[in-house]
Amino acid sequence: PGFEQTLILKCASRADVAAGLRSNLGHLLRCGAVIRSVDNLGERRLPLNMRAPVGDKPLIGHYFLVHFESPPGVKDRLRPLQRLDPFMIRGHVCDKTEADWVRPCSTGEQCKFGEKDKPNFEQAYAVKRGYRHY
Repeated sequence: PGFEQTLILKCASRADVAAGLRSNLGHLLRCGAVIRSVDNLGERRLPLNMRAPVGDKPLIGHYFLVHFESPPGVKDRLRPLQRLDPFMIRGHVCDKTEADWVRPCSTGEQCKFGEKDKPNFEQAYAVKRGYRHY
């Protein structure tokens, strides 16, 4: 069956992002998947305050969408491997049926995925006891 995986990787150098994507695609291939396409959705602000496995709190991430076909038990095998990846912020695998799948933002207008609209989001991020730390 067909699957779709969304990935959010830490915002780092181009080589680090490529290494993180390569390791994740390697996990898929070792699980017996056939990768159909990889879409780079670009660098965006994170919609929520997320924590990476290393412990830092990134504000920006690289978004990727991977379409692949695999045996049915791939979700359970990928989850522990993704937790160990130091480049991964968030990853999710869901079933994909061709009949009801529509590419996001296919209407032509600019699409927002719930990013924070504050222009000074880096400054307003850390608030402790009512005082902002700049």
